[in-house]
Amino acid sequence: VFDSLNIATAAVSLITALYLLPLMPYLFASLDKTLESEKESKRKVLTFMSFLCHEIRNPLFAITSTITFMGDDNTLSEEQKDSLDCIEQSANLMLRLVNDVLDISKVESGKLRLEQTPFELTKILQGAAS
Repeated sequence: VFDSLNIATAAVSLITALYLLPLMPYLFASLDKTLESEKESKRKVLTFMSFLCHEIRNPLFAITSTITFMGDDNTLSEEQKDSLDCIEQSANLMLRLVNDVLDISKVESGKLRLEQTPFELTKILQGAAS
């Protein structure tokens, strides 16, 4: 009984393979098309994110410039200066986030250039803690 079952299973497997074999080029073409479509979708998302970040970055530069200009005013109270500092820290954080997203899109597109820059770890940690 087992021998007949094994022969039947082998026959079904062989028939299935013979049926699917001519379809393989179509299956691979479909897979290639799907992969290309995913690459194109990813490229479009990265392009959109890059465009969006550039559009956000310009007003952030205006905000930080205005804050710097306002910070030079000697008539501000301590509370106003503290508020300006808070706004400036938030704007700089947003600017770093936008630049990070732009860097990610550069990495994905293969256009990122690495540069070495000295930094003070304690300042970064203090900024993260505040």
